[in-house]
Amino acid sequence: MGLNNKYKTGLAIVALSVFALFGLTANAQAEKIINFDASIKVNADSSINVVEKIKYDFGNIEKHGIYRDIETQGKLKVSNVSVVDERGKPYEFEIAKSGDTQSIKIGSANLTISGIHTYVISYSVNGAIGYFDNFDEIYWNATGDGWAVPIESAVATVTLPQVIQESYVRQACYAGNRGATTPCKFAGYIANSLDQVSAFNFSQNNLPAGEGLTVAVGFPKDIVSIPPPTFLERNPSIRFFVFLLPIFVFALMFLRWNKVGRDPKGRGVIIPQYDAPSGLTPLEVSAIMRQRISNSDISAEIVYLATKGFIKIIKTTDKGLIFSSDDYIFKQLRNDLSSLEDPVDKKIMTSLMAGADSGSSEIKLSDLKNAFYTSIPSIKNETYGFLIENGHIKSNPEKIITKYIVSSFLATAAALGGLIWAGASWDLDEVLVGLSSLSIVLSGVIAIIFSMLMPARTVKGQESKEYVLGLKEYLQIAEKDRIAFHNAPEKKPEVFEKLLPYAMVLGVDKAWAKEFKDIYTTPPSWYSDSSGGAFNSILFINSLNSFNSAATSSLGSSPGGGSSGGGFSGGGMGGGGGGSW
Repeated sequence: MGLNNKYKTGLAIVALSVFALFGLTANAQAEKIINFDASIKVNADSSINVVEKIKYDFGNIEKHGIYRDIETQGKLKVSNVSVVDERGKPYEFEIAKSGDTQSIKIGSANLTISGIHTYVISYSVNGAIGYFDNFDEIYWNATGDGWAVPIESAVATVTLPQVIQESYVRQACYAGNRGATTPCKFAGYIANSLDQVSAFNFSQNNLPAGEGLTVAVGFPKDIVSIPPPTFLERNPSIRFFVFLLPIFVFALMFLRWNKVGRDPKGRGVIIPQYDAPSGLTPLEVSAIMRQRISNSDISAEIVYLATKGFIKIIKTTDKGLIFSSDDYIFKQLRNDLSSLEDPVDKKIMTSLMAGADSGSSEIKLSDLKNAFYTSIPSIKNETYGFLIENGHIKSNPEKIITKYIVSSFLATAAALGGLIWAGASWDLDEVLVGLSSLSIVLSGVIAIIFSMLMPARTVKGQESKEYVLGLKEYLQIAEKDRIAFHNAPEKKPEVFEKLLPYAMVLGVDKAWAKEFKDIYTTPPSWYSDSSGGAFNSILFINSLNSFNSAATSSLGSSPGGGSSGGGFSGGGMGGGGGGSW
């Protein structure tokens, strides 16, 4: 008997579980639209006003509200959206556009609701009328066929701007999913005593989720006006201009570059050179070659000053329990800088030592962080000024590049802004707007690329460039090919040191060091490394590269640092659907 009781208890638990499961399922399925009442008023100007009264049952499910998706394919434009309840009290809502769908999200994220609520959604539509040879037509998907819940009752009313004779009536409606040709349950109208009609009624019951009600009413010509052609329809050739714009900008910038930015012709032949260019430091060489100055170029200039005996670079290592850190000390060897003929080098020396303690001739590289950066603009300007004065370049290249880049950016931004305004004012096609945006951005990129090419060298500057290219060829040539250089100097340590800073700014320092591996075996007096160990030119250049990386970072560091014709199946304009959230 006890066993039977256990079985009975078990069966009761299973039964309760099944009932609970079915109960949850029923609750989950309780969400529905009780009634969807759509009123479509056709205006004489060919626009339509739509009012949708949606009685939505959330059941006992807690939700925030509903969303209504309206498809806006083609020329369809939705505007003047408002949402209220059945008593006219406004709902909180937001509108989002994604592709050809405009979504109206109704409700508050801070409030949940359940049970039955009524939403009255009003909006205006342009572009919903179809124009045919003998009649015009409103073909409208009244409910949309994208609802995630069933619709128990759907009603639609279409009102024309004036009465028409019953003999001219063309009407149809369809129920089902998109493309359905099944007629709706009811389609009709009421004519007055003069056999005139202005309003048409349609209805359908029990629409499953994913199905909707589509209505179509045809009416004689001249009941509504035909909208004037859009800007794009009046000016179809603008489509071609969109694709021609980058070509036009390229041609314009090329002509400008050819006029003001093209370098003059030099000798046209690169001859190997075995000595540094007369009167030009490594920093100035880099400025001539690349039309810009980087922090690593200033670092190479410091090495140049060290080889000239004005400064000594001392590498120090602070060893911790686990990690160690490297720093560098700059020790000024000459207080009198009058022998420095180049004003740029004087500026660098004074800027380096400006932060040294009073009476001290030393300063750490780490102490130059967040300090030396203020001197970099004046060092650059001093360098460009020197090159202009000595006839190598026409004007400050960085200012020229900045001027053209800023102009290109502003022109691009103005064009995009104008396009946005034109798109809104002239109803431009979204695809055209997208392609135009891409065309404008591409044109801007072309202009910016040409901006980098606008600084021009003089004839003297071009000759200096060719000279440096000849020096670079010599610096990076391998030993097996060096026999071709008949007048090359003998490889000696002093030759290596003299040309080393130039090899650094030209990016061939490792190739230059490789040729002196077995010759340059004694550390120079101007560079000290406390780590000791073996020494040759390759190991030395690796150490200098570490210094260059540290100096580049520290020197530039700054703080903060339905009718016959158009409507013939379910679908139509409008459409969309919705659901809850």
